[in-house]
Amino acid sequence: MDTADSVVFFDLGDTLGTPVLSPPPVHLVGFQPFGFAVEVLDELRGRRLGIISNTGQDDGTAVDAVLHAVGLRDRFETALRIYSRDVGLRKDSPEIFQLAAGRAAVAAERCVFCGEDASERGFARQAGWRTAPHPLLVEDVLAGAVLRYLRITVASDWPAVLRRLRVVPLHVTAETVYAMAAERAVTELTGLGFAVQPLGEVDAPQHTDLYLFRDDATAAGRFGVADDEAGLIVALPAGQSPDDYHAAASRHGHHVRLLPDPSLLAPAAHRPPAAAALTETTAPDPKAFADLTGETIADRVRRYCTEPIGSRHVAHPGNRRAVDEIATEFAGLAGGRLTVRLLPFTHGGRTLFNVEATLPGESEAAVLVTAHLDATAMSSQPYRPERDPAPGADDDGSGLAAVLAIAERLAALLPEPPVHTLRFVLFNAEEQGLVGSGAYARQQRAAGADIRAVLQLDMIGFNRSGPRSWELHAGHRTDPGVESASRQLAGELHHLTALMAPELEPPQIYHSDLPGGDPADGRSDHSSFQLRGYPACLASEDFFAGPAGTDPEPNPDYHRSTDTFVDPEYAADIARVVAAAAFLRATTAP
Repeated sequence: MDTADSVVFFDLGDTLGTPVLSPPPVHLVGFQPFGFAVEVLDELRGRRLGIISNTGQDDGTAVDAVLHAVGLRDRFETALRIYSRDVGLRKDSPEIFQLAAGRAAVAAERCVFCGEDASERGFARQAGWRTAPHPLLVEDVLAGAVLRYLRITVASDWPAVLRRLRVVPLHVTAETVYAMAAERAVTELTGLGFAVQPLGEVDAPQHTDLYLFRDDATAAGRFGVADDEAGLIVALPAGQSPDDYHAAASRHGHHVRLLPDPSLLAPAAHRPPAAAALTETTAPDPKAFADLTGETIADRVRRYCTEPIGSRHVAHPGNRRAVDEIATEFAGLAGGRLTVRLLPFTHGGRTLFNVEATLPGESEAAVLVTAHLDATAMSSQPYRPERDPAPGADDDGSGLAAVLAIAERLAALLPEPPVHTLRFVLFNAEEQGLVGSGAYARQQRAAGADIRAVLQLDMIGFNRSGPRSWELHAGHRTDPGVESASRQLAGELHHLTALMAPELEPPQIYHSDLPGGDPADGRSDHSSFQLRGYPACLASEDFFAGPAGTDPEPNPDYHRSTDTFVDPEYAADIARVVAAAAFLRATTAP
């Protein structure tokens, strides 16, 4: 195909890098380019390039200033930098693409739009454009190649081979890589001795998103493209929500969106040095954490899990209201010492936001305390997510409240910068398939971030009857080294429990060596970090069976509109243990 006069337009967020936004009033304050995206732009020098981006309240002058600061602005023609605030159009219809083709003065079929969101690519194709789901596949699309999902059985030295062939990984296990690539890669990989199975129809990556469905596999079966030992690999068409296939018996993390991420082929992430052993002299003083009480949890659960927010589902207006209120609360803590950022990403045609608050340390090595801010009530039927309530008090209002309370307490305890940086991050779209944490962890890995520990709190509020048992999940079968570091982190929490929360039972620690493995492996936001080489541990109520002899106490209101109960004292006990572990990790060298 002759592509000499084709014009390539890129989305900004999720495609070329990560936008950084201020807390309300929200404005673009930075942009962190992906290294691979910059390399692609270098390869396209001499070709006409443009941008099509939804920019919220920021006009072109403001966006261009940010892009200029990171060396991106002048790679794109001035007239082809098309921002929604300037033109009064968004990427939710073909119109903005028709306008862009007119500015480029070329026929629609000579235009290519590269963006990660399948819904937006669909509108570009309605305008007669070609599309690319990832920058690494632009050259193939320009050459007229069709794209395929692939399942690749890997051998030694496979990351370097896949990088060279422009294979974009979506999910990596110990033996298998799920990826998207041009169809030519099938022949090339087969010739190199790889076992390769094309998945789904030709060009499926152009108009679908790939998911791993576990408990919901039967409901989503008609979109299945491959069986996996963990469930069913499903290619959902643009506009289809995984919520539409929510089974009544779904467990935590019942589906996961498989995000394109070249960093999954990169060398292993920094492995943090072993933490110092916990001794009487290094153990924190429990009195220092006494202000982290049940009332600090209960107050926040009331504010974020009742009206006027009403629901934190990604399709509900309450989600954005919660984001803004969380950012404002973070900004007001500790006399404004926390640096607060909104980090947008796109999912299902919507712009959603993670919220990050940073307490800078002497080093950039970071300890993360995390939870998810969204909610769902899909097990209550009928359910209209755009308008019906989804209070999500336990899942995960309890974790949300705990992260805010921990941030408040640690900032008060650390008037001077700690040894390492502390970050408090609340992820969006966890219920859509760990999407927000995946976007965040992908950006961190691409930036080479040194993350020493991730402490995830997900459902820490349900305990109606004794014992006051709880769980820690550190399993990660894909990489034993990551699991070992995660298990060490869980061990620190275990040792701190009797000191910080003596009314709690010792936590049950789940890992891959148990019969049946760790049932939460890959099922909460901590796994997004483990997949990218970072040690991470999930703290939760007694949700799963085993490994202790006690029976679990699963929340009967899980994913229902009746998820309104939290035992705030129980949640505060778990939060104090996590706060103490974060404090130790942040204040202890190396």
